[in-house]
This record gives sequence, C-alpha cells and structure tokens, in this order.
Amino acid sequence: MAEIAEIFGRFGFTIHEGPEVEDDLTNFQMLNIPLDHPARDLWDTLYVDVPNHLLRTHTSPLQIRVMQAHEPPIRALLPGRVFRYEAVDASHASEFFQVEGLMVDEGTTMGDLRGLLDEFSRAMFGRDKRTRFRPGYYPFTEPSVAFDVECLVCGGSGCPACSRTGWMTILGAGMVHPVVLQYGGLDPERFQGFAFGMGVERISNLRHGVADLRLYLENDLHFLEQFR
Repeated sequence: MAEIAEIFGRFGFTIHEGPEVEDDLTNFQMLNIPLDHPARDLWDTLYVDVPNHLLRTHTSPLQIRVMQAHEPPIRALLPGRVFRYEAVDASHASEFFQVEGLMVDEGTTMGDLRGLLDEFSRAMFGRDKRTRFRPGYYPFTEPSVAFDVECLVCGGSGCPACSRTGWMTILGAGMVHPVVLQYGGLDPERFQGFAFGMGVERISNLRHGVADLRLYLENDLHFLEQFR
C-alpha cells in the first residue's frame, strides 16, 4: 500500500481515510446504487446492528466524502480495509484491502486516466509490460473499463495463470458518473472526473507470485520475512 501511494503521490495524489462502518446512503445510494438496484447483488454485504449501517464493502464511499469536503481540482487516494460476506479460501477473504483513486477537475478525460494507469503499471510491474482497456461495468462510473496488464507469468503467450489469454486484470476504472458528482456537490456540466480501484492483495499476488490470500492474515514469519 505504501508503494502504491508513493507511485500516485508523484502525480499529486494525497491520501484520505474514512470510517470502516459506513451508512447505506454513502456506501450505495450516493454511488448510483439505489435500494432496488440489481447491482447490489455484486456485493455480499455485512450489516451491523445499527439501522442503515454496514461494514463498508468498498472504499468508494470516500469519493463522496472527499468531494463534499474539498473543491476541485481533486487528486485523492483512498486506501483502507473493506469487508464482504465471503467463504474464505485461497482467492476469497471476508476482509481485504483496497486502494481507490479519484481525480476531478475541469476537462478531465479518459485519456488522462489511461496515461496515469499506464505509468502506474510501468512503475509497479516494469516498463516492458503492455496494457489495455476492456469494457466493464460499475454503477458509479460511465463509461467503465477493466485495466489489464500483460501476463506477468508467461509474458503474454498464454498460460493457466491468465486463462491462456495473455492478460491479467489488475483494476477497474472509469469516468465518474454524473449522478455521483451531483451527490458529491459538484456540477457535472462543469467538472469531470475519473476513479479507479484495486485490491492490494491482488497487486501483491501478481508482483510476488503469492497463490493464497490467507497467507497475509496468518502472521507466519516464514512468509512475512521474505518481504523485508
């Protein structure tokens, strides 16, 4: 997480943090996910014994909090722990970490997003790795994309690790939906923004060849001392 923050810090992004117990309004509704929206099925939510509150399912609610508290231009990095009602196995966890980014200004474009993510990929995985955008779907961005990097195992030739596609998805991104900008208190006719979000464990898995998420939470010194 510190290395991710250092890379984006070169481009003027500053860290903002928020509560792990979030309200439904900020976690879902202000992110263009109303109560009856089918996209809620994408998040296995853990609710707490306080009306309309939950353990946050993503760090995206911080987009709203940052926009409501700060005037553009905004370059915010939003790291933190998130929670899902998941059966724990090698590739799933009930708690994990995300880093989200938000940039809002006049005239912000998908080209700015692509250039920033290309630079992040080069810094994290090496300058020789190709990248690509694929169409994606997130309720709070439009258009939405998946950002892929050339397979770190086979170099793009195709292998089981990349399902023989030659590509690995490292994050999701897109232009901030006008409804989300309005909930953040901004005029979507004047301001445009983009957002991106990544799972920190996934970045680490790809970087270091870690095959089991549970290793991060077991406090096994044989595992942890490899990363000094």
